[in-house]
Amino acid sequence: SLSLTVCAGKTFAAGVANVFSFVVKNPATAQTAPTVKVGITGAVDATTMSNPSSSTSSDLLVTYGFNDVLRVVDAGFARRIISQTVPYVGEDSTLELQLQTLVDIEGLTAATASVLTVYNLDGAIIDDTSVTVGATTDGYEANMLFCHPTTGAASVGEWDQATKQLTLTMCAN
Repeated sequence: SLSLTVCAGKTFAAGVANVFSFVVKNPATAQTAPTVKVGITGAVDATTMSNPSSSTSSDLLVTYGFNDVLRVVDAGFARRIISQTVPYVGEDSTLELQLQTLVDIEGLTAATASVLTVYNLDGAIIDDTSVTVGATTDGYEANMLFCHPTTGAASVGEWDQATKQLTLTMCAN
């Protein structure tokens, strides 16, 4: 626990946003957000503090509680959704992936590139080993994050028909 003393002659004023901060080191392993409480001895009983996820927000990091105090996560996905445009036998279908990571992932250098792999696309048939990655209808051009690892061509991934894997290499910054 952290105890702070209100200095003699000072007032923790009612109706005023008394805002202050302090630095902590997060734990070495992932954990859910603890229930943090606050109280003032002899004046206010200990009560549970509200985390950002308890409010309505369009920010997925807030919605899923990743901004909650002392919630610590490893690198991973907050959101991972895949959909297709056409479910019919033998027809072309566009697969759309929606991914939101918990931490920033940088496209480092060609030698140490970050690679996103989509596994187990069993049944998928792609005639070429190079796959053009398109933009989505919402206008966000995440496809521009990826470059062919050999040619450097933008918005191109590599397909392996034998393993049914699509490999997308993030462009170097």
